[in-house]
This record gives sequence, structure tokens and C-alpha cells, in this order.
Amino acid sequence: MLVTNTNNRAPPVKSNSKWAPGVPSKESNTATLHQTAKASPAADKQETTTTEWTFNATRDGDNLALSEEQCNIAFPKQYTDIHNNVANLTSNPITLSDLDEQDQHDQRIRAIIYDGELYIISRHGNMWVQNGVATAHALQRALSAFPDRKSLPNIEFFVFTFDIVGENKAVWTYTKPAHDTEFKNQWLMPDFGYWAWPHAHIRSYNHIRNEIRRVEDQVAFEDKTPQLVWRGNKNTAPERPRFLEATDGKDWANVSASGSAYLTLWDHCRFKMLMDISGRSWSGKGKYIQNCESVYVTHTPKWLKTTTYALEAEGAEQNFVQVKDDWSDLEDKVKEVLETPRTAERIAKKGVEDMRDRYLTPAAEACYWRALIRGYGRVSFEPQLYEKDGSTLRGVPFETVAISPSIDLEKWWDF
Repeated sequence: MLVTNTNNRAPPVKSNSKWAPGVPSKESNTATLHQTAKASPAADKQETTTTEWTFNATRDGDNLALSEEQCNIAFPKQYTDIHNNVANLTSNPITLSDLDEQDQHDQRIRAIIYDGELYIISRHGNMWVQNGVATAHALQRALSAFPDRKSLPNIEFFVFTFDIVGENKAVWTYTKPAHDTEFKNQWLMPDFGYWAWPHAHIRSYNHIRNEIRRVEDQVAFEDKTPQLVWRGNKNTAPERPRFLEATDGKDWANVSASGSAYLTLWDHCRFKMLMDISGRSWSGKGKYIQNCESVYVTHTPKWLKTTTYALEAEGAEQNFVQVKDDWSDLEDKVKEVLETPRTAERIAKKGVEDMRDRYLTPAAEACYWRALIRGYGRVSFEPQLYEKDGSTLRGVPFETVAISPSIDLEKWWDF
């Protein structure tokens, strides 16, 4: 069985559940839902019922309106960072002053969610158009799909729209260091690529998933090219040039940093093994290629993402292959996979079950956004939607910003 050194495992915080997608377990994947009245109009009309519900990717993978309990049943491993932040900040909650002191910082969006509606207060930096708008749309989608969105807590928060927040501020971020507790005030959120990434020629996340399924329908795992494939820019991280050196001239490697060797994300799926390497921080490509039924390979994680805790590097639940940062074990790991077809296919199928058909579904993303709102709201102040005059909104409704991203937020009422 292909395993990795336990010293090189993904971050050790794990869920206690031992579910396997497609084989519901009593612990987590199947549960009895007790639907009781909540503090919302929709729930007030419900009678108390008891039903059994299990997550089914075909039926539920695109369902953006799963209840909180269904979300917890379906995606138990994705909330670890939220739980950690709530525990860390319960005794020292987020205050208005914590936000005011970073108001003019670059690459940030300041926003309010009030009665389930999203308002944009301010935005700074040139990443608003590329990353910020996509992130705000994704958040709005998770809100608007949820029937009981008025029951969500009212919150005021910052979204960081670039790669790395270099300070321990109360801010939502796409990534943070995996092994550094200094940044415990940062909150992980889904990255902008779950909406679209036109600068990387990605039309939409669902478009990529559909194209990948089309390719997977054409080629069985045993017929895929028996190589490790990688494409990317070699200059964004020190690991990348060293990776190119480690794979140079190897018949098991199909790697290139040259634009002339361009490969679509879905055509990566035609190979048995897919390499993912961090860039300036997290790898934006990872979530796309993890939709392939191929063996996902990456190095010891240095940057956390919302899906990091769903990765299993060894044992019966193994869903990817982890290698060392210096690539010293890369060749041995790749050859072991290629020389043991049954093990390779098992890991690839487990990756599909866990990632493509669970933690990388649109349903999982929507659930995460709402869990983030709830968790943040538990350790944050109650925001004011209006200025002191009681009639002037402090933010612009997102619907207005959505159709005019460059609108002057200070004079939006003249629009």
C-alpha cells in the first residue's frame, strides 16, 4: 500500500468521522434530522419532523440551499479552521476598532451582512475587479440561495483580495500559513476561482467541472497516460525550479514551464498523475485538477485552504500522494504509483469521492460561506447598518455594485 512518511502529513487536525462517500456511515454521512422551529419566517411555518438524510453528489452536489444540519453531515472536515478561530477568539472577540484600524489597508473590501443581505462599505486596491468582484458574487450566491438567510448573524468584516495577509488582523483570506499560529485572527474563505478566473482563461468553475467530466467519460483510468503531468510558471516559488530539475529527462514526467506546451485543465485529466505546486502562496490550480479521476500529488502543505483538512495522505482513506518539499522522494513515489495500478486507481477514485463529489462541489462552497458567517458572528460585534443619523446606509447593496463594480461608493445614491 502506498503511504507517506507521517512526518510529512497534511496539518494534523482531523475530523473524528470515518465516512467513505457512497458508503454512508452512522457517524457522519447519515444522520437523523430534527427539523424544529428556528427564528425565521420559513422555520416558523414548519412542523417538527424526523427524517434520515444522506449526501448524494448527483442529487445534492449543486444544491446551494442545504440546511445547516445537512451541511454539517455532508462536509464535516471543512470547518476545522472556523472552529479553531471561534475557540481562539471567544475570550477576545473582534471589535469595531479592530476593523477601523485597517480601513485604509490595500487590497481589502469592507462589507456588512445584515438580515442576510450583503452591503459593500469600501474597497481598496487593484485586485477588486479581478478577485474581489468574483468573491463578492460567490458570497452573494450562498446568501441568496439560502431560504433562512435572515436567521444568519449580522456581521461586519474585511475580505483580503490578494495572496497573503502579512499581519494578524481580523480579515477573511484565501489562504494562511499552515504551521504558523501567529495568524489566528485570519479566517479562511473559498478563493475567487470558485466563481471565475478570466485572467487565467477560466470562464467559470462549473465550466471546468463540466469539461473535466466530458474528458473523464472519454478515457478510463487504466487508459490514461502513465506519467506525472505539470504545467506552470517556474518563477512564482522556489520549489518550482527545483521540481523542474528533479524531473528533467525522466520518462515518468511530462512537465513544462513553457507556454508552448500549454495544456488545458481538463486535458490534465488524461494523465494518471497530476502534480500541484504552491505558487506565491496557495495553488489556485489545485481545486481544478482535483476534479480529475487521477492521482493528485503535492508537497507538504505550507498554505491552508478551505479544503486542506479533507486531504488524507495515508491509510485506507488516502486520497492523494504527498511528497517532500525537496523532491527527494518524488521519483520513488511516482514509480510506486505507476507500478501498482490497483493502488493507483484506488487513490484516484477516493480522490474523486472525497474531493470532486464532495468537498469541491458548489454545495460545499455555499455551506462553507454560511458556516463562516455563523462562526465569525459568534466572536464579533453587532454592526450598525445605518449612520448615526439613522437614515443613511453605511454600505451599498451588492446588487448595485454587481452591475456597476466601479461605482463611487461615497456617492452611490447619485447613481
